[in-house]
Amino acid sequence: EAWETLVHELRHHLEWRAHVAALEAYDWAAEENFKRHEGQAFDPAYYRAGEVVAPDVYKIDDDMFIERPSERGGAADVVWHGHRYRVPIPAAAPEASLFLRLVGLSEPAPGDTLLVLPGAASLRGLLRSSPAPLEQDVTVESLDA
Repeated sequence: EAWETLVHELRHHLEWRAHVAALEAYDWAAEENFKRHEGQAFDPAYYRAGEVVAPDVYKIDDDMFIERPSERGGAADVVWHGHRYRVPIPAAAPEASLFLRLVGLSEPAPGDTLLVLPGAASLRGLLRSSPAPLEQDVTVESLDA
């Protein structure tokens, strides 16, 4: 733990000297993720400051975030560790971001594995605050034979 802390702080120093803010952005994302875990208000786009694992897949600590275009109602198909799954998408206001914790994956992440459907931008959203992100568990269905 001491070694990890030393390396982390050294990276902060080197990035500061190089005028790069990648680790600062990651630390902010980790704080927002902590707020999500604690049920507090959080920035709905924070996960994008995490480590990019693949296109539209982000990692913060032990949690994985799979971003998809906003879909409401119905289902979405997701590939996770080579397995295909169908994820039920609850109906919700299009402006609200959905954080769907995937339950039933054969190889889940050490933390949460979330399908994130960002809220749709709207003119009304410019005039009023956007609704709080919604987070809930959804049970996935395996599409593999």
